[in-house]
Amino acid sequence: MMDERLNIERGAGHRRADPGRRGVIRRVIVPTVPDGVLSPNRSAKYGFHAKRRARAELQRAAWAAALEAREENPLEGDLRVTARILWPPGARKKDLDNLGAMLKGCWDGFTDAAFWVDDRQMVALTVTQDRLDKAGRVSYPSGCVVVDVEQVSDDGEGR
Repeated sequence: MMDERLNIERGAGHRRADPGRRGVIRRVIVPTVPDGVLSPNRSAKYGFHAKRRARAELQRAAWAAALEAREENPLEGDLRVTARILWPPGARKKDLDNLGAMLKGCWDGFTDAAFWVDDRQMVALTVTQDRLDKAGRVSYPSGCVVVDVEQVSDDGEGR
């Protein structure tokens, strides 16, 4: 696991075929982490505007990262998505059950960048979290989200 975190930057936009899996994997590194106000458990004192602003910032960062990693045509068909949130030093890890909702802005940014047709194509979503190691802190001092997208099928018939 340590090696994988050290090499996250080299994987940006990378496509690889894994013999044990059906599809091609595309990696996107979003150079920020979701703000804590995006958690569904966060109290209402932060208000709608703070959540909207935090979601827009995440969506913009994801849009830029996906635009850089995408190919000519958006991914179609069913997709299996794995997201690893790498928190910066000092940041508290969040409840795992809230992370999917906190990443919604990220998926909308991918859609806006035409990385995939729509986020409804996700048939499986795995979210994990960890802390950045020393090498990752240099490249991503605010943390990052490493997203691997595998195309499970070419068409949406399985939905």
